[in-house]
Amino acid sequence: MWRKPVGEGAKRVLTVIHFLIKRFPAVIWLFPGKQSNVWGKILGQDQFLLRWLENWGDEDGYFRRSLWLPLGLAAGAALYFSLDYEPGITIWLAIALFIIAGCWMLSRIPMRFAAMPQFLLLLFVWSSAGFAYSSIRTHLADPVLLQSGQDKVMVEGWLKEISLSNGRQRLLIDVHAISGLSGERLPERVRLSQAGATPFRPGRFLRCFASVNPPPEPALRQDYEFSRDAYFQNLGGVGFVYGKCRAGFLPGDHGLLTRIENQLNETRFEIATYVFNTAGRGGGIAAALLTGDRSYISEEDQETLRSTGLAHLLAISGLHMGLAATAFYFLIFRSLVLIEPLSRAFPVQKLAAGGALLAITAYLALSGASISAQRAYIMVSVGLVSLIFDRPAISFQTLGLALMIVVILSPSAVVMPGFQMSFAAAGALVQAFNIFGRTRPGSSIIPAMVWRNLFPIILTSIVAGLATMPFAVFHFGRVAVHGILVNFLVMPVFSILCVPLAVLSVIGMMFGVGEWPLRAFGASLELILTIASSFQRGDAIQTISLAKPFGVFSLVAAVCAIANFILIRRPSLLISLFLIMLSLGVWIRQPTFDLVVSPTGHLAHHGETGWGMRTLPGAGLKPLRFSALPNVSCRDGCELTVEQFDVLYTEAGLKVTDRRTATSETFKADRGFALSVQNGELKYTDLAYRKCRPWTRNPSVCDDQS
Repeated sequence: MWRKPVGEGAKRVLTVIHFLIKRFPAVIWLFPGKQSNVWGKILGQDQFLLRWLENWGDEDGYFRRSLWLPLGLAAGAALYFSLDYEPGITIWLAIALFIIAGCWMLSRIPMRFAAMPQFLLLLFVWSSAGFAYSSIRTHLADPVLLQSGQDKVMVEGWLKEISLSNGRQRLLIDVHAISGLSGERLPERVRLSQAGATPFRPGRFLRCFASVNPPPEPALRQDYEFSRDAYFQNLGGVGFVYGKCRAGFLPGDHGLLTRIENQLNETRFEIATYVFNTAGRGGGIAAALLTGDRSYISEEDQETLRSTGLAHLLAISGLHMGLAATAFYFLIFRSLVLIEPLSRAFPVQKLAAGGALLAITAYLALSGASISAQRAYIMVSVGLVSLIFDRPAISFQTLGLALMIVVILSPSAVVMPGFQMSFAAAGALVQAFNIFGRTRPGSSIIPAMVWRNLFPIILTSIVAGLATMPFAVFHFGRVAVHGILVNFLVMPVFSILCVPLAVLSVIGMMFGVGEWPLRAFGASLELILTIASSFQRGDAIQTISLAKPFGVFSLVAAVCAIANFILIRRPSLLISLFLIMLSLGVWIRQPTFDLVVSPTGHLAHHGETGWGMRTLPGAGLKPLRFSALPNVSCRDGCELTVEQFDVLYTEAGLKVTDRRTATSETFKADRGFALSVQNGELKYTDLAYRKCRPWTRNPSVCDDQS
């Protein structure tokens, strides 16, 4: 399975590609003239560099470096969505001029040295294509978003989806009308929460007396951008219902696809409710794994999984799709080989792969087809199709193809943590098994059979944990100290017990006998929670992330280290180690915060017992990085102490008094910022979210740009 993914047919294709690329300078000769030998003279001084440049253009090198192109496409998309402002005409002209200048320089380079410059220019072109494609998709989306809050208005529309959040039901509604809003200002969808259960099912027309607000923007820099995700989901507003929604009587002119989607949403809600009520304590996680609905998981269980590095179990990802496909594949394969005439007449392994593909397609539809589930489905389905056509099911080629498809379908997914973590883990695992998968260490202590089954688990836990660690620190501000060890203990339980029981539960529910496998499935998940609870260790890593956030440069350096390990044919661990040390060095040199203030009415404070949170009356949504902190309400203000400074936190702002000099300074809390004490002096760091993009509504920032 882990052999080198280059066959005879592929080599013949490579020969043609090699022939074309070798003549690439001839077709981009924009400025005629005699080629200069300056490059050859300069590069020829160092024979090592000369041989390296010549070897860069060999046949296998072109094939392997083609895997950089999907990464370049994703990098261009990530750069576009990371900008604070929309790119102007100056940036587009600069990109075009750079490509033209690169083509001209290639025409002056001797052909024997042109391989690497050609590759770098091609990589830049692909990155520019990802940048431009993301801009086009963003402006084509152009949903209607609420520009201001609408309190006590009547919202009418068709119920599309039901979920749970903190004991309240969340209703996704396709809007028909909102009182006080005209047609051109009417959002396509809104999401409302209400207390208690609703008797209605997707597709029903509802009338809700509600308060609706625009999708909230991040309170602090580097926090989760819900407004961007809402923009691409056509979600124009969020709010809550006064009382409960009531049924209306306006029939909808829904097409076939809408009716199918409503039926799937209703089926998913019913299955999730049944699984939750049947599977015991693990019922919430069981419902999340089978239907993609995580709303039934308690806050306590979610925090346990997050703090121990097991949060990836909650989102339907490549792990779940891969294990489900494997389980269905072997179930179908073992069933077909028992039919002797069929097994003699047809390649049953291909039939099993096709059956597994149909099974995970149904799983995707039932789970709600979230972004992470779509990404996982594409990766696994590409592998199954490769297996049907006698190609390696797991290789860099299937990974690169899946990456390109995901970027084309949803370019905004590249800045989501699930996208980054799943592809980083998958690529690192493929490379790790290519390097270490053939090792057969002999030992008198560990038998060979045990080692063959133990080694992949150990390697998977270590490599996946290290590959996803930078993204976890950057996006969530935390890394589980015992994550690798907990994953090593939990993944065998999950793979050997949970996945087969999940498959049996699905089959049992289809025939009305799913109660006992669901109870066993819930018990296996409860065992995972028990293991995770024994390793839970408070907020140690949360403290580190708040005190010293992981910056963009540190993330980029860590990503380059991972890419060096994955994509270089002979990965130099020294280069990756240097990049990791650079990432950590930049991170360590950042100031250490003692206070972090959010404009939503929340303050994070580092005290003697660790980090805690203070909340003002009427506070809004707290930042994601504050989610796990113990909270203290400040009804009449909160008094804090930071070294020699006394801090008073009220609705008027932050008043800081230096006890040594008896001087005071006041900071307004209408924007995000952090305070740190360095050499007895108070340092201010601006953490305000400042972006002017199609999905933001910050007039002051946009006015500054204009």
